[in-house]
Amino acid sequence: MRANIILINPQIGFSPPLGLLYLAAVLERANHKVEIIEFDSYNNENFDPEREGLVEKIIGKKPDLICIACMTAHVKIVRKLISSFKKIRKEIPLVIGGPHATALPEDMLNAGAGIVILGEGEGTILRVIDYYQGKIKKESIDGIAYRDSDNKIRINAKTNYEDVNKIPFPAYNLINMDRYLARNYSIRGYWLRNGWVFTSRGCPGRCTFCASSLTHGYGVRERNIDDVIEELKFLSEKYKIEGFDILDDTFTVKTERVVEFCRKLRESGLNLKWGCQARVNFFNETQAAALKGAGCLQVDFGVESGSQNILNYLKKGITVEQSKKAFKICKKYKLRSLATFMIGTPYETMEDIQKTKELLKEIKPDYIGLFFTTPYPGTGLYQQTLENKWLDLRSDDLSWESNATPKFTMNFTPGELHKIYNNLLEDNLKKTVAGYIKQPSFLFDVIKFSILHPLDSFKLLILLGQGKSEELINALREFRIKGRF
Repeated sequence: MRANIILINPQIGFSPPLGLLYLAAVLERANHKVEIIEFDSYNNENFDPEREGLVEKIIGKKPDLICIACMTAHVKIVRKLISSFKKIRKEIPLVIGGPHATALPEDMLNAGAGIVILGEGEGTILRVIDYYQGKIKKESIDGIAYRDSDNKIRINAKTNYEDVNKIPFPAYNLINMDRYLARNYSIRGYWLRNGWVFTSRGCPGRCTFCASSLTHGYGVRERNIDDVIEELKFLSEKYKIEGFDILDDTFTVKTERVVEFCRKLRESGLNLKWGCQARVNFFNETQAAALKGAGCLQVDFGVESGSQNILNYLKKGITVEQSKKAFKICKKYKLRSLATFMIGTPYETMEDIQKTKELLKEIKPDYIGLFFTTPYPGTGLYQQTLENKWLDLRSDDLSWESNATPKFTMNFTPGELHKIYNNLLEDNLKKTVAGYIKQPSFLFDVIKFSILHPLDSFKLLILLGQGKSEELINALREFRIKGRF
């Protein structure tokens, strides 16, 4: 029986909601009617979908099922949505999925969700629809959480993960892609119409700050490379992309696969600029040569810290020496590098931060990404925080934005951590701006932005002149997500 399904992205972000788009593609293939609704709620604490009439409009579409994606940063909005839907139509079937729902299913069930999908949902969602259509019992569905007839929370463990080669391309046709494809700074220093693609799911890492394994497992499941190339051809022909990011947690796990992908990308004649993510302990000269030869511009590494003690605490599984070697390889093959770091880790001292500064000075990445260590639900760090009562993790005042506020202040005040953050970013910001200024497309967009939004433009100039790196980056991110820049 054909169902009318509405999928909700509670907060438009920098890149398309690929999780929902994959889900939509599976539903369309099964002949269900699917619509994706995205809310423009970024950085808006007062966003109220009920007040703005959005909930009534959705209910008016008479959906058989509403599915909402929930990341931890969006949990307040999702709770508002659940409450609003239930207020208007109490019996509406609400299904919640995503990283936060997977990590804390009881949170969503207590908020009023009917079913929570745990982990990847492409296969599970079809069985959930079968349940709501009376074909099966929910007790028979793997990978969900729900309340039983006694109102007790039940969790059916996920017993297997999706075959990534059986999932269709994301249903890009269901969203406004123009918003996401406007030129952006995904590949630092380049102002491109950028696409995004996964070539695999899963990561071999065991980092205590990352919850990826909760959704995708620890093993790496690889897509057929020919299929990935076909998706890139589709994005190039349909949406005229000029570049793309590979979103795999670690693209460089297998050298032979990296080499094969690069060879087939060259043979495709696509001529796209691109970047990928790697681990410093899964990176070598053979890979670097292949990446460079296939048009790769940038490799992102999670360096996290220059202190081996902190790396060990985070269970990063790398050494400082491996980081040094990876960046030497990038320089040898003229691959631009981006290094991400974390500050404000529990037990981190000024000596540890000094080691990070020294490493940064030695490896000289082209760009850096800097974040405050954040105990996301589903991570080992979250569990430690809970056990040690370092933070009130259920407080609505706690910000889950990893670049917004420091979370752990055992050895530093928030002000001290913000100062360290800005000092580390200052030189990198100048380098990034210098790279963009050289590109006519960026200058054209800056002029257009200045004409259309003079007050916002003035605000950015003031922040740039004052050297307030953190505030400038956050303002740019907000303007970009809201489609104004």
